[in-house]
Amino acid sequence: MADSYLYRTQGTPTGAGKKATASAWVKYCRWSLAAGGTGGIFEVRNASTTSTWDIYVDGNNIVFGILDSSSWVGSLAGTPKLRDNTAWYHIVAIWDSTESTDTDRMQIWINGVKETVFNSTTYPSENHTNTALAATSGYQQQWGAYGYGGTSKWDGYMAQCVFVDGLALPATTFGSFDATTGEWKPKSDGEVRSGVTFGDQGCLINFSNASYLGYDYQTSDRSGTTNDFTVSGDGIQSQDNPSNNFPTISPNYMPFDDPIFYPDIGNLYCQSQTSASTYFGGAATMGLSKGKWYWETKGYTGWNGGAIGVFSDPQNSADNDRTCGYNAHDWAYRSDGQVESNNTTQDSGMGTYADGDVIGTYLDLDNNKIYWAKNGTIINSGTGWTITAAASTTHGFYFPGQADIAGSGGSYFGLNYGNGWFKDAALTGTTYNDAQGQGIFKYSPNDGGASSFDSSAKDFLAICTKNLKTYGG
Repeated sequence: MADSYLYRTQGTPTGAGKKATASAWVKYCRWSLAAGGTGGIFEVRNASTTSTWDIYVDGNNIVFGILDSSSWVGSLAGTPKLRDNTAWYHIVAIWDSTESTDTDRMQIWINGVKETVFNSTTYPSENHTNTALAATSGYQQQWGAYGYGGTSKWDGYMAQCVFVDGLALPATTFGSFDATTGEWKPKSDGEVRSGVTFGDQGCLINFSNASYLGYDYQTSDRSGTTNDFTVSGDGIQSQDNPSNNFPTISPNYMPFDDPIFYPDIGNLYCQSQTSASTYFGGAATMGLSKGKWYWETKGYTGWNGGAIGVFSDPQNSADNDRTCGYNAHDWAYRSDGQVESNNTTQDSGMGTYADGDVIGTYLDLDNNKIYWAKNGTIINSGTGWTITAAASTTHGFYFPGQADIAGSGGSYFGLNYGNGWFKDAALTGTTYNDAQGQGIFKYSPNDGGASSFDSSAKDFLAICTKNLKTYGG
């Protein structure tokens, strides 16, 4: 993410070009209805692009392509789509040209299910040798990019990326269905290691080392063969992962004059508007109905004015270019120091904020209160604002959000829902987790446990699926 990808020069492969498997967990941040755009998941290719082994997304379509002598000898393209930009997907591409049945020679599996319907298919001949997988020099392996040198990068998140050189392995090597929920879940690194012989050019990238995201963990102690990758770009480690999903800014709430979303920064950075006539800036992909929740919003250079709080009906705001605070149950702390709800502002005495300030929002849906902090200091002497119970709002949920109030274009926002970074930089110095050990924040989600919220101590939590499952939302 953040305009990044991993690459390494391929050495001498094991598999003679006839068998290989790639597995990756991905969260795609492009607008799910957008046309165009290419993002690479994994590939092996040379600089002249005469031979490749590619798995990538074109628009929202998954494509698995094999190129030899500048001709497509194998391709599965079309129907499988990544429509949900709030969810993690598990993608497995299997290559085995030794299979007698042509449809078994190239396979795509998504979340444990084999895809069988495509817009177009080309199957290789039996025992075809792919040059990219058999080559001894001049080829580059890449995670998160399509095109030599990272021409088209992945717009979103990636986790547990595995390439197996010389074996065609089933999707069950990397994931399994949960017996209770029926959901497809990732296997641990240890489980994958125990079932895989990676081959000379294989790898397991788990992104666990924030200072070197390209480390190959084929073995837990990194003994033996390790095919480390070089990081190109910012390369940020996120708390967002397949086992604990965090919200992003939803690009599905789009007014006529679209805000600018940045999928290459994980949809946690946006420009609130593109013209002087629009105000909407974006709502989170996850709604909240109960519990206590915390998140952080930061303004950037060029920020003309912001409103930070909660939307009760983000689609209504998007359709009508309405700022946060306009609808009956919206609540927003504005950069001019006022609090707005139901299109009515109150001179709250809370003070202004500007570029570079970090606003913490504390949403207590057990007691129907909202609080804010500026750069870690609770505002309004800890006296919260009473809000309507979530059950009485339009959809029964509040959505974290932010919007422009200047009406002159160009308000920039960075969000940290506990992911551990703003815009394209990881948090540094002292950071904080919530009371359950989730999320990474610049400031304390509970004000250090102080009695700061209407003379009470409250534990506010990061918005993520682990907390939502346990504490509601």
